[in-house]
Amino acid sequence: MEQSGDSFERNIDEIALSTLRDTVERVYSLNSFYKGKFDELGIKPGDIKELKDVEKLPFTTKRVLERHSPLPPLNLSFAHE
Repeated sequence: MEQSGDSFERNIDEIALSTLRDTVERVYSLNSFYKGKFDELGIKPGDIKELKDVEKLPFTTKRVLERHSPLPPLNLSFAHE
């Protein structure tokens, strides 16, 4: 039996929301940097109830992550002379 377009889109949205919720929960519980960012914004993982809630999440840049990393930057360029 074939799914209608609307049903298929609903299923994709449900999977995307479930994945988003799982990711937010994992990041919040395992990453102190992002937990701090969430806490600054007053966001808890349970606040993610629909896909548009992604707009509430703290995003960052590579530079900010490098500054807060406990490890030195990993240089993956292999220049040959």
